[in-house]
Amino acid sequence: MLQLFRTNSPVAAVILLIYAVLVRLHDFIMPSDWQPVNPNYFSKIIYDWVGTNGFIPSLIALLLVFFQGFMLNQIITNNKMQQIPNYFPAVAYVLIASAIPEFLELHPLHFANTFFIIGISELFKSYRKYEAASQLFNVGFCIAIGSLFYFSFNALLLFAIVGLFIVRSFSLREILIIFIGFFVPFFLIGTYLFWIDSFDTFRNIWANFYFLDFNLVWEAATYAKLGLFLFLLILSFVNFQSFYYRTNIQTQKYVSMFYWAMFTALISLIYQGNIELGHLLILTPSLAVFLGLILTKLKNKAVAEFLHLSLLIIVLILQYKVIF
Repeated sequence: MLQLFRTNSPVAAVILLIYAVLVRLHDFIMPSDWQPVNPNYFSKIIYDWVGTNGFIPSLIALLLVFFQGFMLNQIITNNKMQQIPNYFPAVAYVLIASAIPEFLELHPLHFANTFFIIGISELFKSYRKYEAASQLFNVGFCIAIGSLFYFSFNALLLFAIVGLFIVRSFSLREILIIFIGFFVPFFLIGTYLFWIDSFDTFRNIWANFYFLDFNLVWEAATYAKLGLFLFLLILSFVNFQSFYYRTNIQTQKYVSMFYWAMFTALISLIYQGNIELGHLLILTPSLAVFLGLILTKLKNKAVAEFLHLSLLIIVLILQYKVIF
């Protein structure tokens, strides 16, 4: 199957969409009565428009995952993080972003991840630029918009600061630009809500702050889902050296940024309220990049096919509850 994605042609993008439909088909043929836990301001607005379950929310989630995978793949290709351009990062993204039933719903993090991908693209663009104020402002702005969909997404502000140190020399002015970009959306939303006499809604944006507040049902299926993500995390860290091998300094910096994105995303576990398994979506972009690079670097194509097929079978088992 991976052979279909070993090219960077438009045909592969069409096949990717078909692949996304197939791995997310469960939510169309067996819809659930899922309800979001602690959605933030923008998420509530969208849920009021389209609802939380049914055909339309499932379709929006499908399209978001497809376009996010495509965007992430373009970032990897345009910044030459792969020696041979292909669609493996996009395939990995679609697969991981559909890995468990909780990901098939229109989760707030599906919206937030869109802005993470845009934000990291802007951060990459700032590399080796003499003046990058607009890109850095956009990074902070995107993280703020993401957090208006899902509160603890704001943990990635730390990633933005660390990422700035990785791709550019230290500059207090540039750090301030990121912070200004981050606070502008909140200022605009707060001003608007104050103007319409609904400022209490603005206070509710920050009401999801809790400490280690997990809302999980500890059963066999939960352990299996956590085990899958633990495996992907271990796989990513074990292959750390291979990502650096025979790569230029620019690629090494970009790889480091995705590791830091994954680390800061884990920090969000500390203070998000009512954490459920859907929270793992915040790890999807980084894990997808690493899995895509692993599939690309495997010299034995049969091993790459086996790894992908094994993960696909596990995902389908978790979705359709064949065992659990």
